[in-house]
Amino acid sequence: MRELIIYSTGNFPAIIKEVNRGQNLDWIAPRSKRLKIDRRYPRYRTSVIIVINWCLPSTNLVASIEYFLYQAHLTPRFSRKREQRQPPQGSTNMNLRRIATIVLVLLVVNVTACLARPPKVIIDTDFNTIGDDGQVGAMAAQLHAQGVIDLLGFTIPSGNQWRDQEVSDCLKAVERMGIENRVKVHVGSQYPLLHDYKAYLCEEQLFGPAIDYVGAYAAPQPDPNHLVPPPDGFAAHTRPAKEDAVDFIIQSIHRYPNEVFILAIAPLTNIAIAMRKDPSIIPLIKQIVFMGGQVYAPGNAYNDAGEFNWWFDPEAAQVVLRTSIPKFIVPLDCTNTVPLTKDTYQQIADHQPSTIVTELYKQNFAPFFGSAPPPYVPYIYDTIALGCLVNPSFATDSRTVWLDIDTVTASANTTFGSNYGKTIPYSSDPYPSIGVLAKSTVVFAIDTPAFLKFYVDLLTRPVPVKFEHESED
Repeated sequence: MRELIIYSTGNFPAIIKEVNRGQNLDWIAPRSKRLKIDRRYPRYRTSVIIVINWCLPSTNLVASIEYFLYQAHLTPRFSRKREQRQPPQGSTNMNLRRIATIVLVLLVVNVTACLARPPKVIIDTDFNTIGDDGQVGAMAAQLHAQGVIDLLGFTIPSGNQWRDQEVSDCLKAVERMGIENRVKVHVGSQYPLLHDYKAYLCEEQLFGPAIDYVGAYAAPQPDPNHLVPPPDGFAAHTRPAKEDAVDFIIQSIHRYPNEVFILAIAPLTNIAIAMRKDPSIIPLIKQIVFMGGQVYAPGNAYNDAGEFNWWFDPEAAQVVLRTSIPKFIVPLDCTNTVPLTKDTYQQIADHQPSTIVTELYKQNFAPFFGSAPPPYVPYIYDTIALGCLVNPSFATDSRTVWLDIDTVTASANTTFGSNYGKTIPYSSDPYPSIGVLAKSTVVFAIDTPAFLKFYVDLLTRPVPVKFEHESED
């Protein structure tokens, strides 16, 4: 008796295998699991190997197999009517040609569907209501509703604000955008690996007060009961996910091996801890797209040595950068070329009909475009990384660079120095025999007009979002 075996990964069948007189003919996906169906299909007349594309939803599997078996003159045990039917007359060659045609059509259809499946994305973000992280949240919600991305969830570490405030703001954002029942907010790390608030105070004593942005470290950690509501109030009914950020990252990568993109627009604490907790996820991550670091540009954090996200937790950045995961990095060298201009501001703030997003945007950035001089030049950092994830062709100048982080420049009384958190670039691997560093694709320039069209469009769409695509999972 010959045996058909389904090889599947996750929820999707990959291969049906024929064991034909002891000869195994199969293509087996990694981490596959087998489901024997010899009890359902105990006999058949035509020797056929049936290949089902692994993007075929499992709900359609039995129907597809039945159809194939019927065409092959097979007799499924669970189909009584079909058991009583006599097989149509015809040659084996004719049957094989018919089967080959059906298989080819199904494969073409399923390959097309597979290619059209939106990328699965986790956004690791130090969230704020309508700064660049909040803008990414609103833009990603629109892309998720449109079916351009499959947004798996938000993971939140401290960064721009202390974690609990960021979680509160993100909960309101998913509720505001109407995605709270589909996309969850996962609570992440309160503190960096080593560079906590006391370490920052030590930094100030050694190298002087901050001359640039320090995010949450502008003040001590507040009482979690004294959170500040967004202008439109706290989330009314949305609560954080039960699964924390680190476990959510790990479980998502294992659930969708080689499918998940991480948009890393925060200090890399959550991601580094996930990698240390379960190193097996490292080869299973499709790609990490970062907003972080500075290659040749000056920094924008503390003493301007480093970029904020990577300065806030340099050790975590070093852990992630040294992995073999494909890395696509948008540093300050790129984001500094795309300031928020008055024209772009007005396209969003004055858009009609207005939405809660355009109103929040208008309130937040009005001081930069009034009659008084702006407090500083505003940039839209993280939104460019989202744009490059969705449309890598936005990047017009990208180069292969090996990056490391300054974490060990010693001074007299500390383990870090004045360049702590600064990105160190190399044009080639400085330690090729060891491989301690890993190459990254670094973006230095983008097609600004094309990106800004994308940016304005997403921030001026109707709110709550309107779903055009339902996930098949």
